Parts: sequence; structure tokens; C-alpha cells
Amino acid sequence: MEDQSSKPEGWHGQTGLSVDLKSYIGIPYKDKGRDREGLDCWGLLRLVYREQLGIELPSYADGYSTAEDQADVARLILDVRDRVPPGDVRPWRPVEKEKGGDAVLIRIAGEPMHVGVVVKPGEMIHVMRGIDVSLERYHLARWNKRILGFYRISNDKYPMINAQ
Repeated sequence: MEDQSSKPEGWHGQTGLSVDLKSYIGIPYKDKGRDREGLDCWGLLRLVYREQLGIELPSYADGYSTAEDQADVARLILDVRDRVPPGDVRPWRPVEKEKGGDAVLIRIAGEPMHVGVVVKPGEMIHVMRGIDVSLERYHLARWNKRILGFYRISNDKYPMINAQ
């Protein structure tokens, strides 16, 4: 049996993150929002990682003018996805088999500009302008052709996240 004692609360090995949906569903959308008063899509990912895994992701709120600025958001997402800090590994690595807690990168209007949090394979929570945080199935027609990939944070500081 896998030792869970060294893992942050909420981490459950092979099954991924056990997200308490009731505490996120219904949080309103807020451009550049980073707390429970309101969130944009990155703010939701950041809040889930902080509360469920104890991982503080960067805010990036200064990296774009508004969440609707497609060029700024797309550039920021690609930079964050592909950035390799000096002497480090790529912070986000693509995964073929998603699990709870992984980030899902979604194309909107042809650009990579939306992220959600995988709850379990086939389901994500996300937030967009006009839509409070909600649970959706990403294999349905609305999302399945827009998914660009699933990503897991890869950091030596959090080796339990890299376990397969």
C-alpha cells in the first residue's frame, strides 16, 4: 500500500486530486480574480492547487490586460506551459492519461486561452465570463475538439505529483 503520510492533504496517488466540488461550484467569474470572491480560469487552477495541494502557483494577473485579450492570454499560456527555469525541469509536463488535479488546456476562438481543473477523467471544473465555476464533461461535443492537452505540474519540490 502506498504511503500517504508525506503527501499534501487532498492528494490520493493514482486517482489524483480529490476536489471538494461543493466548495468551488458557484464561485463567480471575475477578470483576474484570484480568490473566492471571484476567479478567472487561471485563478481557479491557482486556488485549487493552493487549497488542495498546498502549492502556490504564480498569479500571472500582470501578464495580461483582461482575460478576453486573446493574444495576451495565448502568449502567457504558451510561455507558462513551455518555460523551463534555469537548472530546472519544465514546470508543466503533458500527460496522456489525465487524473484529478491535472490542468486541461482548451482552445477558444482558435487560441490556447482557457484552463480547467480535471476532477476525474472526463470531468472538469472551470470558470468563464458569464459562467460561475461549474462542473462539465469535457468529452462532450462542446469541449472535446477544443482540448489541446492535459498537464501535470512537474517539480522536484512536489515529487508525489510526478508519481504515475
